[in-house]
Amino acid sequence: MLLKTIRMITVNDEKTCRLLWENLNLKELAFGVAGSFEFRKFYSSLFGMRPYFICDDLSRPSYLIPLCKGGNSVDWFGTKELEDTSFYCRPDAIDYFLRVLKDLRIPLEIHKVNELQLKKMQVCSLVQLSEICGTKVVVTGSSSLEGRAHWSERNLRRVHVAFTALKPEWIFRENPSASEISFVFDESVKMFLAKDRTSKFEDVGRREKYLNIFTSSIPGVRPVLGTCVINNVPAIKALILLFEDTATVSTVTINVQHPESKIISQYGFRYAVTSIPLELQNVYGCETVDYQGGNHSWKREVSPNSQLLQYNVKLNLCLSLMQ
Repeated sequence: MLLKTIRMITVNDEKTCRLLWENLNLKELAFGVAGSFEFRKFYSSLFGMRPYFICDDLSRPSYLIPLCKGGNSVDWFGTKELEDTSFYCRPDAIDYFLRVLKDLRIPLEIHKVNELQLKKMQVCSLVQLSEICGTKVVVTGSSSLEGRAHWSERNLRRVHVAFTALKPEWIFRENPSASEISFVFDESVKMFLAKDRTSKFEDVGRREKYLNIFTSSIPGVRPVLGTCVINNVPAIKALILLFEDTATVSTVTINVQHPESKIISQYGFRYAVTSIPLELQNVYGCETVDYQGGNHSWKREVSPNSQLLQYNVKLNLCLSLMQ
């Protein structure tokens, strides 16, 4: 049987790419800024890449492959560094979708796929291999983070009692300055050094990238610096990106030189993670807080209801229906 001709349209006009992204609701299975077209476009630009979408029809596509391209390099839209990579494919177009991937030599590996996306991909028989690479923590509504180990009900009660006695106050301010953001990076280095560990912000390239993200004007995305004050001295700082009714918490740091450093060092991180969702709901109306993923032990200890496993996925290039 002869293969049917595949209709393929290359779209590199940002306005059209944005309309396709929004019309097909490609943020459906993403969380926080990972679902923002503008943020993924910006993140791609950090690597010298621009939107480069592939579909078969601009008004009613049967498949859409969101990519970014720079020079001779092609990657999934937002690059493989970002979580929750999205695409669209109708069940009757799966083989055509895969044929395009093969013909254009598009990367068949998709990183940091959350389990909701994985299940949808498995229904479409798109998964050849999948490997757990981390745990994503997402808090919605008034859900509790109570889990096990350090995040058990008893231990979180201790955190609450200890911090309530200190009378903490959260203050949120949009568009923090470059110096304020750099100060958070420095605090992160000190915090990890106190635990004989290494902060990600010891890497100069990563500092520059985060500084760029939090000081750039990205449509629909608001950078926020949250500061928890105790006895008029900053005790905890958090860098947050707001998108629609969601918040992505990028970084939480503890002031290890605070007069109450013993309690803050012991309980501060857990207090921040458990208190930020309600605070952001009250101040900004956030319904969801995304603590992102990664291979971190605390993310496997919080309530299972707030955990989403993450996978690295290799797509299946079976073209049986077209042969």
